Amino acid sequence: MRRCVWPVTRVRAFATVVALAGLGAPTNALGAPPTTGPQAEPAQTANGSVSGAVSVVRGETKVPQGRVWVTLHRVAKDAAGAIDSVRTVASGAFHIRYRRVTDPGAVYFVSTVYAGIAYFSPALDVDAGAGSASEPVNLTVYDTTSAPGPIDVASRHIIVSPADGRAGREVTEVYIIVNAGDRTRVAGLDGSTFEVRLPERARDARIGDGDLPPDAVTITAGHLRVNSPIAPGAKRFSVSYRLDLTGGALAFGRDRPAAFVEVLVADSVTAVSGAALQEEAPVSLAAGTFRRFIASNVDAGAPLRVSLREDSGFGVTTPLAFVAVAALVMGVTLAAALRRRTPTRASTALAPVARAE
Repeated sequence: MRRCVWPVTRVRAFATVVALAGLGAPTNALGAPPTTGPQAEPAQTANGSVSGAVSVVRGETKVPQGRVWVTLHRVAKDAAGAIDSVRTVASGAFHIRYRRVTDPGAVYFVSTVYAGIAYFSPALDVDAGAGSASEPVNLTVYDTTSAPGPIDVASRHIIVSPADGRAGREVTEVYIIVNAGDRTRVAGLDGSTFEVRLPERARDARIGDGDLPPDAVTITAGHLRVNSPIAPGAKRFSVSYRLDLTGGALAFGRDRPAAFVEVLVADSVTAVSGAALQEEAPVSLAAGTFRRFIASNVDAGAPLRVSLREDSGFGVTTPLAFVAVAALVMGVTLAAALRRRTPTRASTALAPVARAE
């Protein structure tokens, strides 16, 4: 099975977000054309440099990778692209000297390709005066496997919007998944690296923001499938859908165990059942107040059921506010998952942006 790196245009869009987010993982492509207007003043340039090393994790050992290409990229409002590339020496070390445009809004980062998977660093912390990265950039890469193995659900967060005069409720789910191994998972014969079933009565499902490439998650016949490689460490993604009530309740499937489950509801809740959910104090966010239910170490089993009254007593009133809550949950939960579940060696893991073919 041959694996290839994404085309340059797609990698560039992805890499732009990687750099701006500083997470080593994608959200959504920016791809905005350069702005037009009065002619800008000529750009000033200065000497810059970046150093580091590339190593592959094997068990508890990091093995230096010599003779692999490392590429320096620049992303700015006027242009984005590769600046220069060098090969690492036998120790895995690299050093790139370049002419740096003194644009305070420009972002620099490096990438490498290993076993057909491209890995990107977070944005470089470039010293404004010297023009050099203030810390070495140590790129950690991984061997790949398509063998069956657990991609764990570190946390699942279900956010239920208030009644809006239409049938059902708008729901956003945020998943934090963890590859706790030492190999990047690539798709096997079934074509996916992670799969979860959506609620039976879900409709109009669509993928939201997250740390996976824009087209890495697909929804087919009620199943959400991740088809991109998953490097060791934590990744997040979200899905939104319209969920019809059954007997005055919302039912959420539990086909995968999860270390932590949280349900936020902007309606008056009459009852919850399944997974031993316990009610916590309501949480007040910028978008309003939510009833909050949590459970830990949740096994697969019967669906979670949230029974609602037909009023909307908790006052999140606009779709935009609801999206803001989902975005906040995305950021907070990823940080928590990284603290709780990510192995130490994954702290320098970079996001893969290739797909198996």
